[in-house]
Amino acid sequence: MDRVIRKELIVEISNKTGVKHQEVSHIIESFLDGIVDHLGQGKVVALRDFGTFDLRVSRRKIGRNPKRPEVSIVIPDRHVIRFRPGGKLEQLVSSVPVQLNDSDPTDGLAPRLG
Repeated sequence: MDRVIRKELIVEISNKTGVKHQEVSHIIESFLDGIVDHLGQGKVVALRDFGTFDLRVSRRKIGRNPKRPEVSIVIPDRHVIRFRPGGKLEQLVSSVPVQLNDSDPTDGLAPRLG
């Protein structure tokens, strides 16, 4: 799957809007900083049609080092960021054709349990 980097987005937005690259870069940086700041305060960030960022608690669990399975480590509760796509984004993504790696016949298959 192709990747688009921030610089490419800045150029694209600048060309579409006629706003200077430096100004677009500053706006995008401020926008992302705002999302990070609000999530850092425990707030939900909802962007209509795009999606919602929120915090969820990942409960504590027991971890083990595969090289020393007799030693257990407690991984404490922690916050994780969750993103739920909005309806418009979900609809657009669902129309993208699926491309699987041909070298792995199990690629894309869920593991069987039990």
